[in-house]
Amino acid sequence: MSTTETDSRVRREKEAALEAQNDGIIITSFEKERTYDEHAFSPIPLYSTNEYGVILTYFKAGQFIPVHKPNIDLILLVQSGTGEVVAGESRQQIKPGDIIIIPKGQRRGIKAYSDMEALHLVSPPQNDPDHEEVVKKLRNGQFE
Repeated sequence: MSTTETDSRVRREKEAALEAQNDGIIITSFEKERTYDEHAFSPIPLYSTNEYGVILTYFKAGQFIPVHKPNIDLILLVQSGTGEVVAGESRQQIKPGDIIIIPKGQRRGIKAYSDMEALHLVSPPQNDPDHEEVVKKLRNGQFE
């Protein structure tokens, strides 16, 4: 089992344990969930239904989510750090407090200039076919 598969399994188990303890209610913070990986961005799934997913994402400076075009709506709130977002055909600098909304079917990617933390709300939740391009580009170290 790869590190990514193991991390994903551990996160799902953590999510299920949190929900079971609190009747599905989750109260947490960026500080409590903070996890950085030296090799790639760290997505921490907090909650998921058939309609949406809530993910905290931690980036070390220089890490990124490659540009891809999933069939998923995205709302991104930058908590800390700076970087850039590719949204459709535009490229914007991002900073704490910025809210980015990207409809499904639009190109998107995020690159951190400094250590960065962000809240991702996705609808519907991500699935493997929607993120095959992300996995491939991460393996190759390719942002675009």
